[in-house]
Amino acid sequence: MIKKNYKMIGILICIAAIGFGVFYFTNIAPANKLLYEVRNAEIKDIDLNEIADGKYTGEFSYGETRCMVEVIVKDHRIEAINVLECGTPEYASKAEAVLDSIIDKQKTNVDAVSGATTTSKALLKAVESALSK
Repeated sequence: MIKKNYKMIGILICIAAIGFGVFYFTNIAPANKLLYEVRNAEIKDIDLNEIADGKYTGEFSYGETRCMVEVIVKDHRIEAINVLECGTPEYASKAEAVLDSIIDKQKTNVDAVSGATTTSKALLKAVESALSK
């Protein structure tokens, strides 16, 4: 009877391990790969001398998250960047500091905000998208 219980416990452990493996490789691993790609995305510098005055809208999506921004350019300078939409408010509000860096440095290739790296990169890609049109 005890050997039968051990055998049953062993079978249940194997089934649980297989179930976790399937779950991991179908849900967690792809999400981690996507986050890695966003966090390491290349941000291109934009030549502001080629950008006319106006309002430009750009977006960048990853997974179910979409970041959309409006970039206002005047006299070949980025005057303002408005976030129209961007994922989780907790991370988005922290990541918005990257927009101040863009305005201060007048370039899109700036450092991401620590603790909100993925959302920062998404905002940077959205700004890059707006100014690349």
